Amino acid sequence: MSSPDLGRLGGLEWTRRTGGRMARRERGRLLAAIALGQWENVIGRAKLRMGTLPPGAADVDLETFVVPDSLLVRHAVEACDEQPPELISHAHRTWLFGCALAAVDGQALDPELFYCGALLHDYGLIEPTSGRDFTLAGPIAPAPALRPRASMTTSPRSWRTPSASTRRPA
Repeated sequence: MSSPDLGRLGGLEWTRRTGGRMARRERGRLLAAIALGQWENVIGRAKLRMGTLPPGAADVDLETFVVPDSLLVRHAVEACDEQPPELISHAHRTWLFGCALAAVDGQALDPELFYCGALLHDYGLIEPTSGRDFTLAGPIAPAPALRPRASMTTSPRSWRTPSASTRRPA
């Protein structure tokens, strides 16, 4: 699995450097990418209406997507539960759709890392910081709640790996 380009438009380095403000050229490239994506979406929807599924989509079994169980996951769930119900539902849909897309693309995900990331990816929307892109506040906001708890885990790898049920951990 390749690492994401943190310097790309919307990436962490880009967001830190620009504060989330796009230059004119970046806006143009983004609009072109959105237009292309919308066109591909129209084509994909037409194919679905004709009964054509993407390769591998018919083999996706939602029952195989299992919520990992670890101390970090339980604390991420607690932090997620501090959000409004709409964001909690959105976070769980993000996880489910992400798992399905990864399965269709044949990509392996770190179950614990992806689940925690999906639950907390919009955390910064709860209390926006004036003049600061929420994508910078989001990863920082739950960190104090997670960091001390993570030190109680049995293994340093617990920040990166796991086991898993589509039900939320108890």
